[in-house]
Amino acid sequence: MTPIEKVPGIGQALATHLATIGVTTAEQLAKISPEILLSIPRLGAQRASVLLAAAQSVVAGLRDEVTVTALSTPVETAEGTNAVPDEAPATQMKTGK
Repeated sequence: MTPIEKVPGIGQALATHLATIGVTTAEQLAKISPEILLSIPRLGAQRASVLLAAAQSVVAGLRDEVTVTALSTPVETAEGTNAVPDEAPATQMKTGK
């Protein structure tokens, strides 16, 4: 069994919350339903799906290939619509001339 802390994105605080619902290994997390994860305080749908994918990758032996890119993931805006954040504009260097 793989310790839950081996899953990228799971720190001590979240591991403690997961333990209260009986999830203490990456294998258990990989099989849990997203609805159960949503019962954890401050854990939204987007983060729950990222954690499930990370746990499934760890269990499959792909831990080093897990990449979480916030810029390519749609986010919930204040207006309630999904949007993909724009990339930051390139910075121009001043040459002093």
